[in-house]
Amino acid sequence: MDASTFETVFKEHFHSLCTQAFLKLGDEAAAKDLVQALFIDLWEKRDDIDIRKDVGAYLWISVRNRCLTYQRNKANHEKKVAAHEQKTLQDNEEIRMMEGPDITDKLTAAIGDMPTRRSQIFTLVYLQGMAYQQAADQLSISKNSIKTQIKIGLQHLRLKLGRVTWD
Repeated sequence: MDASTFETVFKEHFHSLCTQAFLKLGDEAAAKDLVQALFIDLWEKRDDIDIRKDVGAYLWISVRNRCLTYQRNKANHEKKVAAHEQKTLQDNEEIRMMEGPDITDKLTAAIGDMPTRRSQIFTLVYLQGMAYQQAADQLSISKNSIKTQIKIGLQHLRLKLGRVTWD
């Protein structure tokens, strides 16, 4: 497929494919990105793809399949995020349940044993109630760094404090 043919195909099909993707996804930006990615792939594989009959049908089916893949990946991502949030809530609850002077002293000491940055992150998120993104912005690091440090910090606390039992 030469450049002028590609341009013609793009101009002829881009908007209708975006509409099709939007109707399936309900997200205009995602629909547009998906169709643009399709055309990028089409251009990059132009020597390998032989579409002699109906380019429109090929594009239509490709958009449908990409929409299905996008929806499946989005659902999987949302499940992982929900599981992570649930785990974080459980971890938060464990920390909040630790009460009393003895537990407070042990918790303070265990947090103090952490490396400075991790202790700072842990204090911002758990003791000051700051959201991950807020803490990341304040410390000028990524949200994923916050998550990683929190995870390591909680492992450290579990090792130091063990399971708290209530008599």
